[in-house]
Amino acid sequence: MRGTMGPLVEEEGVCARYCLECESGTVVSAEYQCTTCVTLVAFCEHLRQWAPGHTIEEAAALQYEELLALFPEVPPGHRGRARLALRALQAAFPL
Repeated sequence: MRGTMGPLVEEEGVCARYCLECESGTVVSAEYQCTTCVTLVAFCEHLRQWAPGHTIEEAAALQYEELLALFPEVPPGHRGRARLALRALQAAFPL
């Protein structure tokens, strides 16, 4: 993986982390590793595709409810995976 590896973020027995390559405050590429939970993979993959071309500020402003709204079929017990995926993405940004 290229770029800066973020910390492993864990919640309810599942975890995720992103590796981001940034130039001038904008994401150039994003990769992730996560637990094999289909719901978590879907959220992480969506964010991986969304991140390139967006700034650190845009990613910091993103709310997990916005991500969750894109996946209305997610059962209530797995909705926290959206928050976990977003926290992992945001944790990977360089300070």
